[in-house]
Amino acid sequence: MISEPLLKQFFLEIYQILKKSNSEIYEVWCEFSEIEFFKTYKDNLCENYLDCFNFISIKKGNYIHYIVLNKIFFIIESLKFLQYDIKKVSELLDYKGFEMLIEEILIRNNYSTTTNFRFSDKSNLKSKTKQKRYEIDVIGINSNYILVIDAKQWKHKDSFSPLNKAADLQFQRVLALKRNPDIFSKLIHKLLG
Repeated sequence: MISEPLLKQFFLEIYQILKKSNSEIYEVWCEFSEIEFFKTYKDNLCENYLDCFNFISIKKGNYIHYIVLNKIFFIIESLKFLQYDIKKVSELLDYKGFEMLIEEILIRNNYSTTTNFRFSDKSNLKSKTKQKRYEIDVIGINSNYILVIDAKQWKHKDSFSPLNKAADLQFQRVLALKRNPDIFSKLIHKLLG
């Protein structure tokens, strides 16, 4: 058993390693020696400890074992131990990784998901924008809800105007999807079977 303060220390060390990595990389490889936490434990104890976490795996490369850290799974697990909000830890990811994080959260909450759903507006009710192609970042469906998500990472305190514009564009995408029942039906069939 590891105490909660030690767990917090462990997660903080992992966070610092991931923070230094490229945001476009979702699996970070490091050596055991890079993590201060493991310097006090024997190798077999370290491996047993690592088995407790789904964001860590051990892989062999160049004749030594490496720790492989999955950023998406780490972010979800770290919320239990770190005092950071999801906005702060999701800054470890680029926009594509952020979409993957949203999808993973939905999956863990029993949603069927798809990302980067593209479709053409084939209805006679096209909007004033005359946009013909649309893309929705993440869609999640369960038995009661359909979530249509525009995944945005706002880097700083943005004014109301960009947020309002992003919300309006997302509303237009949802309306276009609603106006195309064949596309919508295929989407639901694809996700729910």
